[in-house]
Amino acid sequence: MTNSESSLSSRRQFLRYAGGVTFLALVPNGQGLFAAQGLDAALPLFTALPYIQPGNNSALVPGRETQTIAFQTDRTAADFTLEYGSTPLYGKKAKIARMERAASATTTKYPAPAGYNYAATLPDLALSTRYYYRLRGNGKIIADGEFTTRKGRGERTRFVSFGDNAQGSPGERAVAYHAHESRPDFILNTGDNVYSKGLNNEYIQHFFPVYNADTPDPKVGAPLLRSVPFRLPMRSPTTRICTCRSTGRQNPATRPL
Repeated sequence: MTNSESSLSSRRQFLRYAGGVTFLALVPNGQGLFAAQGLDAALPLFTALPYIQPGNNSALVPGRETQTIAFQTDRTAADFTLEYGSTPLYGKKAKIARMERAASATTTKYPAPAGYNYAATLPDLALSTRYYYRLRGNGKIIADGEFTTRKGRGERTRFVSFGDNAQGSPGERAVAYHAHESRPDFILNTGDNVYSKGLNNEYIQHFFPVYNADTPDPKVGAPLLRSVPFRLPMRSPTTRICTCRSTGRQNPATRPL
């Protein structure tokens, strides 16, 4: 086995432990971005790795559950497809929506170039069921992942709640780690997700590295976003932030939460 094959194998085993994403062909480039190294030079840089968002169904209806797989890239067009199913054979394809994202002002050490926000909606899912998905870019496998839908009525549900997690501090990283280790069904985030202006590059520096980290480590964070959905109270302070795309802020329809 070559060194590169050994490295890929080790990372795959590590990601399986981390949860959510079981294979990832994207590697950090040292600037807060991720490249599909060795796959296709035409693929864009990723500004946010694939993560889970709740669907738009609030009622617990068997066979009507929805889930969203989201990710963000720079302004390089690519042909993305997402397959999913209740077994690793998948069998279904999700519709992927794309929205343009303005560049953020340079207020952090990481740039946030203009780019695209992608969201794949997976409809008509069963409750309390594990699903598998595969994301491809220009035909190349970018990520394999899995998630579990909401529990049905009468089933025990485990969740963790925290808030004011806006700066990626050592304490916030430790909280993310311990939340991940408790294996919750979802996270209830009470708001103030990123300081100070809700700009995309602030998410790139302070939010995604902590809550969508590869490493479940109290000094780093945890892969929470790729494992379980984050849910927000309707009147969370975050619902009044990030409303203006023209300044590079996250649009409410496409922000991470």
